[in-house]
Amino acid sequence: MNLDDLTFVSFDTETTSLSPDSGRIIELSGIKFGLKESETEFFDQLINPGEPIPEEITQINGITDGMVKDKPKAEEIIPEFLKFIAGSRTILLAHNADFDISFMRMEITRLELTNISLKYLDTLMLARRVYPELGRHNLPALVSSLGIKQERFHRALADSFSVKELFLKIIGRSKVRTLGELEISIFSV
Repeated sequence: MNLDDLTFVSFDTETTSLSPDSGRIIELSGIKFGLKESETEFFDQLINPGEPIPEEITQINGITDGMVKDKPKAEEIIPEFLKFIAGSRTILLAHNADFDISFMRMEITRLELTNISLKYLDTLMLARRVYPELGRHNLPALVSSLGIKQERFHRALADSFSVKELFLKIIGRSKVRTLGELEISIFSV
């Protein structure tokens, strides 16, 4: 399948911990785009985790208990996000995708949603393959090395924007034109 025929959603989560078993998503964002389309759609939502946000997490992403106390809980936001990304030709993009996907999987499991199957690409893996000469492949290092405009890290929408721009640079440099040339991962619940 030609990449021009697909819809991509670069997405990111901010969470209360590094483990999906003990943590919750507190911010979920996505940017929907096509390679041949000029329009993009955005999804950006803070989520009330139903538990206090650890101070060390607030120091990283700036999200406080006060910012999320009146926000919807995951049971409202996760189904909305699944509608946002719905479509057989939609591919999710995330940097270090296993982290974000593991939190999504856990939230979907907690909500007892079934028949969910999502295709995704990991821009970390792709960047390592396409930019082997770069010493570091974390998102801030790649953004800096590749001249991607970024004002802030560790907020979901800003990181989603960086993932989108990184993916476009990867595709431009690699000259990949079909889905078969990329390593797609699939998670199902």
